[in-house]
Amino acid sequence: MKEEGLVRLNEVTVVSVLTACARIGDINLGRRLHASVVGNEFVLDTYLGASLINMYVKCGQVEDARKVFDGMPDRNVVCWTLMIARYGQLGLFKDVIELFREMQAMGVDVDEMTIACVVSACGNAGALDLGRWVHAYCEKNGIEMNINVTNSLIDMYSKCGDIDRALHIFNGLVR
Repeated sequence: MKEEGLVRLNEVTVVSVLTACARIGDINLGRRLHASVVGNEFVLDTYLGASLINMYVKCGQVEDARKVFDGMPDRNVVCWTLMIARYGQLGLFKDVIELFREMQAMGVDVDEMTIACVVSACGNAGALDLGRWVHAYCEKNGIEMNINVTNSLIDMYSKCGDIDRALHIFNGLVR
């Protein structure tokens, strides 16, 4: 379409194609689109930024995703959670915790997916005290204890050896 001049490249088109690149793992086209974003001086808003981050994350290029993330003037909870989730998947639990703390310091409201990712990282890192703190943070701030958060808490408490707390949470589900 671009070669034939059928469409002018814009942010909406780029987001759509970046989503496709992420799904099929086409890092080469994704990088070319990123270059076009820079070359056309598109505003790196949260939608375009999240699409670039997602594409890099899904293509296994976490360093490039982080560069995009760090270069964004505004980052929403989706952008933060994408980075946190990927760091957790890679076993970079220290980075998960650092990003979560930075997110809080920036005043970004967390959501259930963010919490589930952070709690999961705590469990995998054996960071029981931090996991307890995140659990208390949820209760204090009214974070919904949806199935993702609850499962992450059960898993974290189990992995960290607090089986009684894991069972308590589990029993709260079965009622």
